[in-house]
Amino acid sequence: MERKEILAKADELGIAYQKNIKTDALLEKIEAFERGEEVEMKTEPTAQKDVISREELEAQIRAEYEAKLKEELANELERRSENQEINAVGQSPYKPAGKSKAQKIKDSMKLVRCIVTNRNPMKQGWDGEIIAVANDLGVNARKFVPFGIDQGYHLPQIMINALNDKKCTIFVKKKGPDGKLISRAKQIKEYAIEILPPLTKEELKELAADQRARGAIDD
Repeated sequence: MERKEILAKADELGIAYQKNIKTDALLEKIEAFERGEEVEMKTEPTAQKDVISREELEAQIRAEYEAKLKEELANELERRSENQEINAVGQSPYKPAGKSKAQKIKDSMKLVRCIVTNRNPMKQGWDGEIIAVANDLGVNARKFVPFGIDQGYHLPQIMINALNDKKCTIFVKKKGPDGKLISRAKQIKEYAIEILPPLTKEELKELAADQRARGAIDD
């Protein structure tokens, strides 16, 4: 096992060590830990920042559904407007080849309903994570992404693309040339993302009725 792999393994286990520790000495610490012997451990990290309460998370999810409803209503009005223009002139309005910058920005911020599952062992027990992304179009998005929301959660397309690209390192046990088990680093996708179908008209109506009852949107 190379030194950088040994360092990563020690960090994963939370073993304390000096920066200039010899590789053999650090490996002995790891082996002692795996045998159940007492070794010096790092102090517990402070509580994760940016953790939000259940009430705040529910309010954020509710706001996402409201935003999705407004987007669906706006798209429906846009489709009706285009259909009226087609009926008036007998053909669809001219559209240049390729997407404009405005359309690309709109596509980047399109909300997609999905379930995000954390696969990083170092983040086990986390309810979610604050993710910030940007692109060369000037689009910036930063929000708390909850993990494992069964009913789905709406994220902009730019953020889903970024989450799909993220990877993390895990350590797996494999037999070495001498038959002994050794740890090897392996990269995997950090998040599993399940894309859910858009809300149906019935679900949108139910959501709209619920929001009107709460005074969340205008009639």
